[in-house]
Amino acid sequence: QAGATFAKKEDHSLLVSGNLAKDLYTVIAPTDLAGITGVLLEALADPALPMGGPGRAENGNFVLHELRLAVSAKADPGKQETVLLRGATATFSQDSLPVGNAIDGNEGTGWAIHPQANKNHTATFETSKPIQVAGGALLTFTLNQQFPDGKHLLGRFRLSVTNSTVPFEKGALPAEVTAALAVAADQRTPAQKQTLTTYFRSLDAGYRERTEA
Repeated sequence: QAGATFAKKEDHSLLVSGNLAKDLYTVIAPTDLAGITGVLLEALADPALPMGGPGRAENGNFVLHELRLAVSAKADPGKQETVLLRGATATFSQDSLPVGNAIDGNEGTGWAIHPQANKNHTATFETSKPIQVAGGALLTFTLNQQFPDGKHLLGRFRLSVTNSTVPFEKGALPAEVTAALAVAADQRTPAQKQTLTTYFRSLDAGYRERTEA
């Protein structure tokens, strides 16, 4: 809405550049997926962004005040129905700015991730009921970002939908663990191996008990 530019990346994410101002992003996507039960929003780090992002503020942060979803039939795109989102979860939320703020209907609150800059973050939202549209649907996402300085905007993000059974699996892996697991075991760096070891130990009750003893 404020004149920023979206660049589509090969991984289907959008990299934002250009004008910095309070903004409302609109993303319209066709889908043939039936029975949609949830939305995944990924805020992605990128070297082109301040502090590596995923936001456009100097500290790499963003504030998402409201995420909204509307759906229409491909055959009748002008007839939209608002989809209620609920059950928000995130891999990380800034103190006093939890992810639930992004769907509370209040533009005075929002979701942010400071001080976890230069990292990927994900948020999931359930639909109040499965989305069923005969002949395929057009999904219209709006991401409202009204932080007073006009800089706390998403810099790189990706939207996905699912028809998985709700409630969704909780406890997503930390981004650095996911990244390390994506590398073949015999090709991981010492730092990646240490990341996996540390994370595994944190889940091992017996190890924790012996360490405390």
